[in-house]
Amino acid sequence: MSRPDDGAALGVYLAIDTRRASPRPRAGLVGGTARAFVHGAVRIFRAIPAAAALAVGISLVPERAEARGTFFLLELSTGIAEPAYDSGEIGLTYGLSAGMTWKFTKFPPRFHLLLSTSAKSARSSGTVDGLRFNAEHHAIEVYVAHRIAMPMWGPMRIYGEVGLGERFITSAIRREADLGRLSSSSAELLVVLAAGLQFRLTEGFSLGLRAEMTPLDRDLDLISATSRHPLTNNRGSLQAQLGIHF
Repeated sequence: MSRPDDGAALGVYLAIDTRRASPRPRAGLVGGTARAFVHGAVRIFRAIPAAAALAVGISLVPERAEARGTFFLLELSTGIAEPAYDSGEIGLTYGLSAGMTWKFTKFPPRFHLLLSTSAKSARSSGTVDGLRFNAEHHAIEVYVAHRIAMPMWGPMRIYGEVGLGERFITSAIRREADLGRLSSSSAELLVVLAAGLQFRLTEGFSLGLRAEMTPLDRDLDLISATSRHPLTNNRGSLQAQLGIHF
């Protein structure tokens, strides 16, 4: 009597075992993320500190990104930001970072020292005491940041970043009933926490996705005092990035 082919039997066994071991799709997580994005719930990025801690932990991974090391980075970013006020609209953000990068031999993480600036704009409207108002909020942020990037696999890297600087704010509100336009400007301390994913297309170029949060509480300003709409604290943003490495 002939024995069944061992290779065919092994193939059948592996097919059955693969079906049993296949994890169920995480539809809830994907759906929840999509709903949060559609409704502008950028507050999910308040988990950034945990992501940054995870990024530091990944430094123990021995693998390296395929792109060779470079010494300088110029990075452009654009994306969306949480409303500046609780009743406001999703805002836009633009950013530019430049600085130097370095790493130690046989130590996977790459370190960055960056000078960054970003601009955020947002609008808000509503009614107070029966009078309609329209408000605009613009912020320029300038800060120095330290970033640690860890290779994951191939050209992929994950990074955590912390920055310290200053935010310059200009706000204006226009009210009905000939009450006119009010405007103000101010400056405040800025702390930035961020985590991101970077994909090195070539040695000189990369694409990335960045989640950012500014955790400090903000003082009452002209618009929040006049419109009675509280400021959004721990304001988050989601940005796409283009990096130039040289």
